Amino acid sequence: MDVVEVKWFGLDLLEPMTWITDVLVAIFCLYFGNRLYKKSKKKIATYWSLFFWVMALSTFIAGFAHAFLNYLGETAHLVARSLSVVGLFFAEMASFLIIPQRRIRNILMGVSIIKMFTILSF
Repeated sequence: MDVVEVKWFGLDLLEPMTWITDVLVAIFCLYFGNRLYKKSKKKIATYWSLFFWVMALSTFIAGFAHAFLNYLGETAHLVARSLSVVGLFFAEMASFLIIPQRRIRNILMGVSIIKMFTILSF
């Protein structure tokens, strides 16, 4: 598979369109996270805000990981993937809040916490 490479200010940047779209997605995630946080003070909105903020950071780092792969190596990709796991954890927490049975909700939240730490440990 061919990788698009451009020279910019003496740097060899890879996949410039991926970098641009990732930065745009990160900007939209920040916007949606801030909007949710300001509009509602409910716990579910807080979890969704955290999801969007963490995913914004993850996507932003992933964009730079693609562009600067020659300089950063795979470490930046690993950080971005780890952050996306944390973001998905917050989405799960928000989703569990709509379950009316407290016992089932607490069990699922506990499983989600264990799952997140298990995935991050790998």
